[in-house]
Formats: sequence, structure tokens, C-alpha cells
Amino acid sequence: MTQAKAGVLADIFLGKRNVPLHVLKDGSFLLDTDGESFKLIIEYLHDGRLPDMDVDSTEGSSKCEELLLKSFQTARKYGLHKYLHDLDQYVPIQRFKELEANKAIVEHYAREILLALNKTDLEQNGKFAILLRPTLISSECCAHFCRFASVDTGVHLTRYCSLRNLSLLCQRLRCIGYSVAETQASCVFRCSTHKEGDTARKNCTSRGHVLTICCKI
Repeated sequence: MTQAKAGVLADIFLGKRNVPLHVLKDGSFLLDTDGESFKLIIEYLHDGRLPDMDVDSTEGSSKCEELLLKSFQTARKYGLHKYLHDLDQYVPIQRFKELEANKAIVEHYAREILLALNKTDLEQNGKFAILLRPTLISSECCAHFCRFASVDTGVHLTRYCSLRNLSLLCQRLRCIGYSVAETQASCVFRCSTHKEGDTARKNCTSRGHVLTICCKI
């Protein structure tokens, strides 16, 4: 327990913190933390063994990922900096930290999506498709109305939505229990306001994204 000299956990056991150390009748110590995820920390402190997960895998079992994230958060609580550093190689930890860094904007997107979600239609049809209003418009020189794939409703995002933040948005929606598929929708047309034979004439292109949300997992 005192391996991480600069950490909170070591300080507690060395009596350097004003935190009571509860000793049970059998001589064991009681820590108010999740036992299953803390076991991963004990194994690391004992012999440097990291959790047995594929560090390059973007698809792990949800239970393994949950356990890994709990261990990560517990390590933060106890200031186990070396363990936290070594956990950075795991894809779920990388995604979690990126989601944290973009939390404000992703949560903003998520609220807009959930406000537009008709849960009654979702339950009846098993899915609900939402068009995120075009995030890139190459030209606005005519009054063409873009028609994308069939959707149930549209949402005009009030902030610019990068592809990476869209991915994080989908991840956030999955975290709260929805199955989400994201596809890009495009509308390309020739603007009638340009003269025929104009070599500078360009296609007017509009792109959006369709989130197809399925019933809670």
C-alpha cells in the first residue's frame, strides 16, 4: 500500500493524512472503495501487473471496460500517478479522457439530441432517425432545399460539430443506454443560377449527419 510514495494511498497508511484508517477485528484494513476494481490496483502495486485487456482493442466487453474505468477513477482518488500513466495505453481510457476534455460541448449536443428524441415513436418503431442539420455548406447561391435520407426529425446544432465530436457524441449516447448508428448524408446539385458553360461553375454541396437511435440496450 505504500509503494506509491507520493500518493494519497501511501500517505493514509503512513499516517501522513488526516484520514482515519479503519482496522477490523481480524487485523485487515477497510477502505471505502469498489473492491473489484481496487483488486486491479493491488495486483499492480504487488508485482506491476496491468489489467488483462487488449490495449489496442476499441471493442472490449462492456463489463471489462467498466471495471477498467472504475479502477482508473479509484487510482485518481488515491493519487496513484504511475498506475494512471500506465493505463494511458488502453483505448477505453484514451476515449474516456478525450470525452472528459470535450465534456461541455458533447453534453450540449447530447441535450439537443435528447430533446428532439420522440421516445414514444422510438418505442413503437424500435428506432428514431435524427438529421443533424448540414455542418458544411459549400455554397448558398440558390434556394435549393436539400433532401436527405428519410428521417424522423432534424436538429440544427447551435455550435460547429466536428467529426471527432460527433464520434464522442455517439459514445456519450451509448453510455446512457442507447444504441446509436451514425451515417453521413450528402446532397450535391448544380445551382441553376450559374450560366451554362461557366467553367467556374461548381456543385452546391450540403452535408449532414443522420443519427439512428435504437431502443435502449
